[in-house]
Amino acid sequence: MPEVIQMKNVIAFLGFYPLPEAKTLPEQIRKYRNVDGLTLEEFGKLLLVDGATVWTWENEKYTPAENTVRKIVYLLKELSR
Repeated sequence: MPEVIQMKNVIAFLGFYPLPEAKTLPEQIRKYRNVDGLTLEEFGKLLLVDGATVWTWENEKYTPAENTVRKIVYLLKELSR
């Protein structure tokens, strides 16, 4: 599996996202990070949290609070435009 910083170029080369459809919020976060080539820390900065927090979300070790989920969903919509 390529590193996140390499995935953006892999996706551009292939012309599509090669992993299964992202259905859950953790999968959507990971997909967004892969598509944009963002590290955990870089994505966390967008939400004013650290990379370790993003890791816990992606790996379903912790579920973000409802207001944080709303921020994540909004951010994913805005950045996907």
